[in-house]
Amino acid sequence: ATYLAVRGGSVLSSTGMTNAVRSLMTWNGLTGADKIFAGAGTTIWDISTATASSTGVTGLANVDFQWTNIKTPGGIYLIYVNGANSMGAYDGTTWTNPVVTGATSSTFANVCAFKERLWFTVVDSLDVYYLGVQSIAGAATVYPLGSVFHRGGHVIGMGTFSNDAGEGPDDYMCFVSSNGEVAVYAGTDPASVNTFALMGRFDVGMPIGRRCTIRWNGDLGILTQDGIVSMKAALQFSRESIQKASITGKIQTLFSQLSGLYRTNFGWMMMTYPKARYLIVNIPQITNDTQTQLVMNTITGSWCQFTELDGGCWGVANDNLYFGGNS
Repeated sequence: ATYLAVRGGSVLSSTGMTNAVRSLMTWNGLTGADKIFAGAGTTIWDISTATASSTGVTGLANVDFQWTNIKTPGGIYLIYVNGANSMGAYDGTTWTNPVVTGATSSTFANVCAFKERLWFTVVDSLDVYYLGVQSIAGAATVYPLGSVFHRGGHVIGMGTFSNDAGEGPDDYMCFVSSNGEVAVYAGTDPASVNTFALMGRFDVGMPIGRRCTIRWNGDLGILTQDGIVSMKAALQFSRESIQKASITGKIQTLFSQLSGLYRTNFGWMMMTYPKARYLIVNIPQITNDTQTQLVMNTITGSWCQFTELDGGCWGVANDNLYFGGNS
């Protein structure tokens, strides 16, 4: 925040995977060390040691995961979906495929936890589903959003934000459409309009990929072709003037150039690393081959660019920052 420095380097953490790493997922337990896993090829790998080992989850259609952690009476679970295989769960020891009724979990493309419930988007659909409170299985209930979004498309992302920088009664749930609309809801029980209601619908730029949202400091950032939009700012500005409060406002020209060139490539994502006060935006110049990163100091809002760190995906575990290699 007060001086210039050359960025840190990197060290090889785990080897043995023969395909590009396209996802990093972290299981956060109550005690002990976090566990971090990589999706490469058709397999989920345990990368906690210098040589990666298969978790036994193999033969997947893809490893482009969206994931979250949730605590239930049965334990703490890492929940992941990929839009092609049945939803998966990890409880710190065992990998399973929880049984979901009322929906086909292999069509779940994104997952988000809100008010102790799991919510899911569906591949190429304006319907979303939710499970019961503190549940990872059982009956899924549809929550249609087709009449909410005016420009069609499908629900591509979800996220939450709060007005008090934490988690509490004033948290909001956001659904992001592929055509750049955001529906904001507040409440607890989606079964009733008296307990879960639409607070507003807002226009932003078209989001980039399924990994288009990130929460930090109580805010929700949405990665769009216009830049990273602060959801709190989107409540106050139209799309035409949103760059006045855009997180990427200082580098808007550069960001627009990069999004124009590479927005169709796989690998766009955001990651926060509080230890170094980083907000990282991964830019895939060549999918599974070459990447660069735009990095913001979260204290000052100033940006720099990292090069020569070819990471297809990023993750944090045990207060360390990881990226997945392309080889």
